[in-house]
Amino acid sequence: MPSQRRRFLAAAGSLSIAGLAGCSSVSETLGEEKLQNQKAAVERFVTAVNENDIETVQESVTTWAAGGFTEGNIDQYTLEYGELRRTADDDKSATIKTDLTLTHEEEMQEEETSFQLDKYDGWTISSILFGSGLFINGTVLAPPPIFLESSYNTDATGSDETGVLTLTHGGGGIVPAAETEFNGTIVNPDDVDPEIVTSGTTLAEATDRTRLSPGDELTVGVESEYQVNVTFSKENNDTWVILGSFTP
Repeated sequence: MPSQRRRFLAAAGSLSIAGLAGCSSVSETLGEEKLQNQKAAVERFVTAVNENDIETVQESVTTWAAGGFTEGNIDQYTLEYGELRRTADDDKSATIKTDLTLTHEEEMQEEETSFQLDKYDGWTISSILFGSGLFINGTVLAPPPIFLESSYNTDATGSDETGVLTLTHGGGGIVPAAETEFNGTIVNPDDVDPEIVTSGTTLAEATDRTRLSPGDELTVGVESEYQVNVTFSKENNDTWVILGSFTP
C-alpha cells in the first residue's frame, strides 16, 4: 500500500507540473495576442490618418485630445511610425511608444511619442503625448503634455477676500495663447494689475502673448477661496481638455 501511495503521489505531481506548463503556454499566448491588439490600435489610427479616413480616426480615439484631425485638415497630414514598444501594461490600460514622424505639406517633425491606450470593448487611444503638441506650421492638432505650477499671494491685494494666483509653465510643450482659456472664480482685485481678470477669457484676449512656453509666468486675479481651470480648446471645435485645475 505505501508503494501504491507513492506511485499515486508521483503521478499527481507529474500532472501538476504538466498542468502548470500548459497554463504558462496559454498565458504567453494570451499575452502576445494582447500586445498585438494594443499595437494594432496604434496602427489603425496611423493608417486611417494616411488614408484620410476621418471616421476611423474618430473611432480609434476616446477623447479629442488624442487627435484633433478633422475632415477639413486630415488630407494635409501623413504619419510614419517606427518600432512599437510597450512600456506599461495592465488589464485596462497600456502605453505604446514609437518614433513618430508627422509631415504637414513640406514640413516634417519627428519625436518619440507615447500612445496611451484604454480598454473598453477593445483597445482605443485615450491620449497621444507628442512633445510639441502636434504644432506644425501654425496648426494645432492636439495640445502638448504640459505641467503648470501655481503659487498664491494673498498679500498682493488690499483685501483678505482676493489675491493673485501665479501660474508657471514648468515643463512640456508650447500652447497657443488664442486657444488657452481661463475659467473660475476670477476677479479684478484692487491695488494690483494681474493679466487675467475675467473668467472665460483666453490668454491672447487678455495679453499680447501669442503662446505659452516653458518658463513663462502669468498672473490671475482670484477670490481667496479660488477655483481656476486652464483649458485648451481648438478653434471651431466644441470639445476641450483641461491643462490645469487649481484650488487653495
